[in-house]
Amino acid sequence: MRNDYEFPYLHEFMRLRATSLSIWPQEIKHMRARQTKGESFVCLLKGSLDMRLLSPVFAQNLYQGVFEDLNPTEVPEDISLFTRNDEKYPLLGSVFEHVKAVKLERGDCAYVPNFWFTQHVSLNKEAIFLTFQYESSSKLTELFIEAVHAGVLNKADTSLPEFSVDVAGALKSLSGGK
Repeated sequence: MRNDYEFPYLHEFMRLRATSLSIWPQEIKHMRARQTKGESFVCLLKGSLDMRLLSPVFAQNLYQGVFEDLNPTEVPEDISLFTRNDEKYPLLGSVFEHVKAVKLERGDCAYVPNFWFTQHVSLNKEAIFLTFQYESSSKLTELFIEAVHAGVLNKADTSLPEFSVDVAGALKSLSGGK
């Protein structure tokens, strides 16, 4: 099977974490929206696939980390990036115009940025696709998102004393007072 596909173009620049093959033998109308660590390409080999993507900046609009009975990185099972439900999930409705729609046909690939939320449905009876997952190309972004998930950046830390730096004075003293 390895001879049946080529790696995406960016494969030469990014470190591969995993390759997975998904076979959906029947039509899938709902799959839980999820957030994936690392960048990926989803490439369709057979069938057709409809994807929705949403930036991680809208994590609270997806009610991530809101419900105590869910893992802090999960979103509620019935949230859909395909249909609006403003009555039940008004925060998601307020950013629904930012949901990106991608329809994949045989041979198409879609790039999924680091930490973006994705949700897929198959558009006919069968879908077969490869997912190439890569290490994050931005460790800073990865650390920032992980700090948000851990609750480190959820509220301002007012226990730290305020301070200011006299840059001109520091430079003057470093140069010998000149």
